[in-house]
Amino acid sequence: MLCKSEKAEDLLKEWKEKLKLNEGLEIDSTSVILVKSDLFFSLYERITRIVGAPAATLLYFVGEDYGKSVYRDFAGEAGEETLKKLCDFTKATGIGDVEIEMDEDSKKIYITASKGFPIGKRAKGRAADSYFAGYFAGFFSELYNKKYEGTEEECLAKGDDRCRIVLKEKEE
Repeated sequence: MLCKSEKAEDLLKEWKEKLKLNEGLEIDSTSVILVKSDLFFSLYERITRIVGAPAATLLYFVGEDYGKSVYRDFAGEAGEETLKKLCDFTKATGIGDVEIEMDEDSKKIYITASKGFPIGKRAKGRAADSYFAGYFAGFFSELYNKKYEGTEEECLAKGDDRCRIVLKEKEE
C-alpha cells in the first residue's frame, strides 16, 4: 500500500490555526471556500442534465487541473511523504478516506474509497465520480511526470460496495 490517511486531523488543526477572515477566508494568503458536498452533487447533476454524457469528461478535466494544483502545493515534499500528505489532504477536505495502492507489474494505481466519494454516495445507476478520477490522474501525472488516465471501475452509485478509481499510464 502506498498510503492511507494517518494525520488528517493534524492537518485540520494546522489549517484552523492558519485560517484568517480578511476579505474572505484565507489560509497562508490563499483564498479558500468551504462548501458542503452537496455542491459537487448539484454541479454533477445540473451539468449532466444540460450536456448529457460529455459532462463526465468536463468534470474529469476540472478535477485533473485541481489535482495538478494540489501536487504543486505539496512541492518540496519527498516521495512517500507526498503520498501520505495526499491521503491526509483528501480525507481532511472531505473527498474521502482513501487507500492508494500500486501494482508494480501492471503499473496501475488503485485508489479505493470504501465509504465512497461525495457524488457516488448520492448518484444512482452509473459511475459518478469522474471529477475525482481526474483529480487523482492530475496529481499522479505531476508526481511521476507521466500522463495518467483515471477510470472509476467501481462506484456506490452503480450498486458496488465501494468506489474505486484505477489509474494507468497513458500510451502516447
